[in-house]
Amino acid sequence: MVAYRFAGAGGATAPAAGGGGDFSLLPACAGWYNFNIRFLINMIDKSKEHGIDFSDLDKGQVFSVLDEKQFSPRALIDSLKMVPEFRELMDANAGVYQGYTIEEHTLMVMRQFEKYFADKNLPNLTDTGFFRIMLALHDIGKPIAIRNGDKRLQHGETVPIVRLFLGYLKYDRPMIDLATALLSDDPIGEYFKKEIPLKEVKERLMRMSEAASISSLELFRILKIVYMSDAGSYTVDAGGTKSLDHIFAFRPDEREMDFAEPFKTYIAQIEEALTDQGF
Repeated sequence: MVAYRFAGAGGATAPAAGGGGDFSLLPACAGWYNFNIRFLINMIDKSKEHGIDFSDLDKGQVFSVLDEKQFSPRALIDSLKMVPEFRELMDANAGVYQGYTIEEHTLMVMRQFEKYFADKNLPNLTDTGFFRIMLALHDIGKPIAIRNGDKRLQHGETVPIVRLFLGYLKYDRPMIDLATALLSDDPIGEYFKKEIPLKEVKERLMRMSEAASISSLELFRILKIVYMSDAGSYTVDAGGTKSLDHIFAFRPDEREMDFAEPFKTYIAQIEEALTDQGF
C-alpha cells in the first residue's frame, strides 16, 4: 500500500522531493484550482512524507524511449514503473466495467494516439514526446480517488502527480501548465453525455486556457486529441470491448479517425461558441 495522499482542496501541487518546497510548479492561475493554501504549505513542509520518490527512475532511459524512432508505449510504461508508487498505481483497477487496470487502459490510449495522431502535424506548443508522457500518466491519480471513495475526484489527484513528475523531468513551466489544464477537466465528455450545457463547456474551456496561458481555441484543439485518444480506447478498434464506438468514425487503414454524428456536430458547436465573443 502506498502511504501518501496527494490532493487537498481541488488538487494542490505536490511538493518537490527533498523538502524545502518549490513554488515554481504552481499553476499560473492557482485561484482557479481552489487551492487550500494552508494544506499546500503543510504539504511542502512534509515533502518526504507526501511526495513520490523518483530516485529509482532513470531519466535518461525515459527520454531515450520517448525519442525512439519506433516508439513503444510498453517501453515507456515499463520505464515509469521503475518508480514503486507508479508501479502500484498502474497495477490498480481503473474502476471501469471492462475491468481494465490503469496500465491496460493507458496502453490502449497511447496506442490510439500512435495510430492516429503521432505522425500528424500536432497543434502548436505540443510535440509527440509531450503527448506520450502526458497520456502515459493521464489517469495515474485515479486509483487514489477510487481508494478515497469518489472516482469523480480523479483529476484533482492526477494533476499534482503529473506536475511533480514533469518538473522532475525538467519540462518548462508553460508545458507543465498546459498538461495541468488538459488533465484537470473533461468538458467534452460531459457535453457529449448531456451533463452540462454548451455555455458551461465554453466557460470551462476558457478557464482551462487561462491556466495554460493560451487561447481557448488552441486549448480545445489539443484537448480534442487527448479526448479522442482516451475515449477512443474504449472501442473494438483499440482492441478492447465495444463501448464508445458510436462516438467515432475510424479509418485504420488510412490512420484517420474523426467524430461520428451527432458528436461531430457537438464539436462544431463548441468551436463556434469559442469563436463567438457574445455567446
